This record gives sequence, structure tokens and C-alpha cells, in this order.
Amino acid sequence: MLFVVGCKNDAKMSEHDMGDNSHATHISTIDSTQPPMFNEIMAVHDEIMPWMNNIESLKQDIRMKMDSIDTFGGSDENRKQFRHAMAELNRADNIMSDWMSSFKENYDTIQTEKNKLNFLESERAKIEGVRGLMKESIEVAQMTLKNTPIK
Repeated sequence: MLFVVGCKNDAKMSEHDMGDNSHATHISTIDSTQPPMFNEIMAVHDEIMPWMNNIESLKQDIRMKMDSIDTFGGSDENRKQFRHAMAELNRADNIMSDWMSSFKENYDTIQTEKNKLNFLESERAKIEGVRGLMKESIEVAQMTLKNTPIK
């Protein structure tokens, strides 16, 4: 039975949410028919999924600043800082998307409960890593935008 169908659009918004969720198409939220560890993983997913909006918004802000540097001039150090922040945001975006796709593709194919629990244990560690990476990339981008004097 396929139960992993799509992110819940009305998930509780976090402090990092910036609007509608363009990435909300991959994984279901909490499911009472699943093992508790599955729901722990989905709770983390639901917490960080809205951060994808913030990542997209920050990428847009950074692109605008980079365009401003190209148009009005700016230091190579400024360019380097913005490129680094953009790379971190892209990496977090890609890792979250890859995790969602991989989780969906693999979980439904596992037949035994023991194998499902082993898989879930591994995925719990992965989603915690994704959360940390996303948080860090958002913080780097926010600090770069705040501390780089480009109009």
C-alpha cells in the first residue's frame, strides 16, 4: 500500500517559513498506521519543510545582491561571500529534496518489519542531518545578507 503521497500543505509553520511551499509534493505527514519512529521522522520533516520557502526567498535575495554587485560594483570578497551563501542554500535544498525522494522510493519497497525499523533508524539520523544543514545554510545566508554592505 502506498501511503507516502505528498507533503501536508497545512503543516505547522516554523519561524523560518516565508510563504507558500513550492516543494510540498513528496512525503506524507504523520500516519497512525506506521511505527512510532516513522512518525518521529515525519515530525522532523514537517518541521523543516516550510524552511524550503525561506531558502528560496534567501536565494532570490542573494541573486539580487549579486546582480547589484555586477551592476554597481563590489569587492571580490563580497562576491565570494554571496557565492558561498548561495552554494550552502543550494546544497541544503538539494539534500532535502534528495532525502524526500529517496525515503519515498525506498520505504514502500521494504517487506519485513525488521528491515523497516533498520531503515527508519538510518533515516532518522539522515533527517536530523538535513535539519542541521538547512538551519546552518539559512543562518549563513541571513548573516551574509545582513553583514554585506550591498544595496
